[in-house]
Amino acid sequence: MVLFISAGLHGQSKGKINVLIIDGYNNHDWRYTTEVIYSLLIATDLFNIDISTAPVIEDPDFTKWDPRFKDYDVVVQNCNDMGNGNYWPDHVQRDFEEYMNEGGGLYVYHSANNAFRNWEEYNRMIGLGWRNPEEGVAIEIVDGKNNQDSSRERERYVSWSKAGYNCGKIYRPFHQ
Repeated sequence: MVLFISAGLHGQSKGKINVLIIDGYNNHDWRYTTEVIYSLLIATDLFNIDISTAPVIEDPDFTKWDPRFKDYDVVVQNCNDMGNGNYWPDHVQRDFEEYMNEGGGLYVYHSANNAFRNWEEYNRMIGLGWRNPEEGVAIEIVDGKNNQDSSRERERYVSWSKAGYNCGKIYRPFHQ
């Protein structure tokens, strides 16, 4: 994971890469996953890492949550709304869209590609998520060749798999 994140930040020069891990709800053990991601990154001594935990919609601080994306080179997205009904507040979604449009980096960790099926811009950012077949095409890499349906634009992502499982994705800055 470290290799791919740092390779995606070719404009980064001196100093450490500022990373924000977003967690807070997931259909997996997000606390443990965040701990693993943090441990992997911090061990390299290449990153300054902060964690922002997205509040659930019932939380009194839901509308006050402000992760300040612009302070970071990369956001590691480790939450999803699969089966729990949560989402990011509208102002956070707008801020994140702006961050990506201005060249921010995004790493979607494993099940975060399940997230926010009804957020159109997020779907465009990730290029391909865990969705129903009627929501888009699948990508299959066979012998190093992409067998994607060329009728759909999916150029905004780079993904890889190991033993058939989605391990994560790195996204180039999102531009319309």
